[in-house]
Amino acid sequence: MNPDPGSSGDAQTTSVPRHGILAAAGPIQDIAFLRSWGDRLEQPVFIVAANGGRRNLDRLGWIPNLQIGDQDSLTDPAPDFAGPTSGCDSPDSEKWSGNSTEYIVFPAEKETTDFELALQHLLENDAMHQISIIGGLGGRFDHALANVFVASGYVERGPRIEFVDGTYVMNLVTSSIEICRGRFQFVSLLPVTRRVSGVTTRGLKYSLSAQTLRRESSRGVSNEWVADRAVVSVESGCLLVIQTRDDRPGDSTCD
Repeated sequence: MNPDPGSSGDAQTTSVPRHGILAAAGPIQDIAFLRSWGDRLEQPVFIVAANGGRRNLDRLGWIPNLQIGDQDSLTDPAPDFAGPTSGCDSPDSEKWSGNSTEYIVFPAEKETTDFELALQHLLENDAMHQISIIGGLGGRFDHALANVFVASGYVERGPRIEFVDGTYVMNLVTSSIEICRGRFQFVSLLPVTRRVSGVTTRGLKYSLSAQTLRRESSRGVSNEWVADRAVVSVESGCLLVIQTRDDRPGDSTCD
């Protein structure tokens, strides 16, 4: 999968990417799954590497439109630089162009993680309707937890935000979502906010109807499917909907 060619000034391409991929630096459990998932995405997409997330893209064979961060995790962070360009996103950043990837370099000492900088950049595109995060949960637990909390703070801006890996798909939900079973056996519903009200499900074994889930309760853990598709809706709050894979063969995407 290649980045949106229109983002680099191709006069023949006028489509605006509505799907963004944010590559973070956490380990990915199933590269083959992500390659297959990426092949099914509707084009064009806009790919952003958050610092060391470039390594995950290299493993997938995907070229980012943008690489952003302090570049402290990369030995060769910005090849073929032609020099800084105008229009920097921050007074402390430098924007570069190299090959087909643009680079925005921040200092290592800053108050915002590279992950959040990348997410902010994707959200600057008003047409973006979905952001998929890969490599956002493996590795250090503090980084993983921070990534979920950071993403939850931006989800009400409009785009659907999901974390994708070979063993799970996690969606941050503030209204409703339809999910499909595929290879996933369990669905857990975990409140990100202290309480999530009006939780209603269809297609799951332990159904809920306008119920309240609390963050300190394990009530929403390990629900199961009774249909190939399920719908989860909430009236208020932010809910993490986690689909967890078992060892069954199967497709993880909805047709």
